[in-house]
Order: sequence, then C-alpha cells, then structure tokens
Amino acid sequence: MKKTMSLHKTLSRMVIELIIAAGFLSITVGILQKLSNLGSIYDPHLMGLSPKDFIAFGGIAFLLAIAIASRRILKHLELLVERK
Repeated sequence: MKKTMSLHKTLSRMVIELIIAAGFLSITVGILQKLSNLGSIYDPHLMGLSPKDFIAFGGIAFLLAIAIASRRILKHLELLVERK
C-alpha cells in the first residue's frame, strides 16, 4: 500500500512538472514569435498558431498544474485530518 502511494505521488509530481514545462515552452515560443513579428514584416504562424494562441495555451497549462497540485494538497490534508 505504501509503495503504491509513493508511486502515485511520484507520477502526479512528474505530470505537474511536465505540464509546467509545456507551459513555459509554449510561452517562450509565443514570445519569440511576437518578437520576430515586431522585428520584421513577416507574420509568423507556427503550425497555424499565432503568438496569442501559444501564450493562451501556456496560461491554461499553468492553471491546470495549479488545479492538480491543489487537489493533491487537499488529499494530503484530508489524510492528516483523518489520522487525528
């Protein structure tokens, strides 16, 4: 039982970290696209997505990571309350 809980904690932490990394990467790509747009007349679209799309995806990824992390914290607090 304890090994399963440890594996679950590790997997949820990895998922949160991957979502945060995807958010940072997306925002970085959006900023780079916007900078290249400001520096030239070329209107960049990567895979049909504009800089606003990448920044919006990054924001959504951060909100999802916060939601998953807060759910994990609440589960931990529930277990602490049940033990008392």
